[in-house]
Amino acid sequence: MKKFTYFLMVTLVTLFTFSCSNDDDSGNGDVNNPKNSYLKATIDGKEKTFNTIVVNKKYIEYNDGEKVTLLQVTASIDNNPTEKITFALREGQIGSDALGYDGGDMFAYYKDNIHYTNMAIGDFSYIINKNSDNKIEGTFSGLLYNNYNSSDFKEFTKGEFKIQY
Repeated sequence: MKKFTYFLMVTLVTLFTFSCSNDDDSGNGDVNNPKNSYLKATIDGKEKTFNTIVVNKKYIEYNDGEKVTLLQVTASIDNNPTEKITFALREGQIGSDALGYDGGDMFAYYKDNIHYTNMAIGDFSYIINKNSDNKIEGTFSGLLYNNYNSSDFKEFTKGEFKIQY
């Protein structure tokens, strides 16, 4: 019985030793928050940094045979789903018309279950400077409007992102 207890203790200590990480690097290297990735903006005068970033690839084949890879980006603050920014773009596409696909939301902000987009009114601008080698970089600014109440809007200034996925 002593040998069994000793074996059990050694096994447990070994498991705990090798299963715990000593990395205190605040998520750098994490799939949801890759090293050196960020999305930040001043929203209605308040600076915010979205530090949890997820990039999903979606493969689309159209009826005419065209195949595209769509990148769907979701950025939140500390993985909190009540405030997030989302946008989608074709892999490799850059410029001021790079966001969006097939009438989907180009750029959206969600705050407390209210959905703000740039779809209805064109007071929002962005430029995608890099979209290759698993990196997306760009800037944005302007107004995003509540989908159900156009007098409710959010002003974005100094928006920028550097995302590695």
